[in-house]
Amino acid sequence: MKIKNFCFTGLFFIVFSCTYAQQAVFSQYYFNPVYSNPAFTGSDYKLSIRTQYRSMWSGLGLGPNTALIMAHSPIGLSASSIGVSLMNDYIGLSNATDASIFYAYRFQTKIGRIAAGTNINFENYTQNLSNALPKDPGDPVLAADINLFLFNLGFGLVWENEFGYFGISSPAILKNSLSENNNSAESKTIIQFNMIGAYTIDINSLWKITPSVLYKYLETMPSQFDIQVHLLYNDQFQFDLGYRTNTTYVVGVSYKFLDELQIGYCYDLDNSSFGSASGGSHELLVGYVLNKSKSE
Repeated sequence: MKIKNFCFTGLFFIVFSCTYAQQAVFSQYYFNPVYSNPAFTGSDYKLSIRTQYRSMWSGLGLGPNTALIMAHSPIGLSASSIGVSLMNDYIGLSNATDASIFYAYRFQTKIGRIAAGTNINFENYTQNLSNALPKDPGDPVLAADINLFLFNLGFGLVWENEFGYFGISSPAILKNSLSENNNSAESKTIIQFNMIGAYTIDINSLWKITPSVLYKYLETMPSQFDIQVHLLYNDQFQFDLGYRTNTTYVVGVSYKFLDELQIGYCYDLDNSSFGSASGGSHELLVGYVLNKSKSE
């Protein structure tokens, strides 16, 4: 068991900067665009609750795990919407728990609706470095745990109509240090910009198809591009196929009950040499949208 923990500790230090320097990855981004862009707050025009859970590298048994719950709704009949979220992101020796508040304002134009949004984020970030199993027990880098409280801001813009949307955003614009004693660029969070879009095409009275894309520009890191196709049958069954630029293939399915409750699952197959040994990633989604008349 100690050998396994030691190997994972080494893996943790390799992937740590990638995992905590950017937003957590969700393959089911299409179901919860608010997480990528705060301007989508209230975009269902009803009270909407989304819960997502993602387990990466299931074959290793110690891979990253992320849980997110989010709720958002219009404020009465106004053009404003508000939302809240709570998320926990865990990998090896590190854990991040954050709470966010979202706000968006919409106005109608001749070519569709325009929304502007912002989010405020509060995060508790910890590294339990004293639990590592280093070769050198006296290594000062691993001698003390880290416990930080971080604050950040994000913003976004969205254009939307009844068929689709396109948005740009930055989920966090402040460069926070992830170390209590090191303020170098390598120990700080990076700036990220997102572009997300989707467009729905009616095939016939029963079938609809929606291509969607999510592009992430990551400062000092390789950018990430997700492309998916969502096939919807009778407004209830949905099938998803996608590809992520790190050689990951995504397959998903979801089902909607009574126009209110939705459950979904997707599996990520990483086609890289590391992914073949990791066992892939699993993601679950449960969503609820209050079934009442749409107010615009």
